[in-house]
Amino acid sequence: MSELVVIQKIELQEIIKNAVSSAIQEMEKQKKVKEKMNIKEAAEYLGISVPNLNRKKDNGIVPFSKIDGRVVFSKKDLDLFYEKCKSTATQTATIRKVG
Repeated sequence: MSELVVIQKIELQEIIKNAVSSAIQEMEKQKKVKEKMNIKEAAEYLGISVPNLNRKKDNGIVPFSKIDGRVVFSKKDLDLFYEKCKSTATQTATIRKVG
């Protein structure tokens, strides 16, 4: 059964304003994500600490490349890692992707 909810016009405007603002912020976050990231950016993207990502990198869990001696993570590889974590019930780390 549906329910009728009555709210003030100002309340509706505020709800709409907040929803639009949140959507715009989310879109801005997504635009700022680079295709190639350093370890700090990659850890932030995955929502984990830099030491945690370093351990996963060192143990061969997260793919990376070295370019001119610098560790680089690709967004595509991080997305695949994230999806694998979501679908693997035995994964012990909690990963939450940002952006």
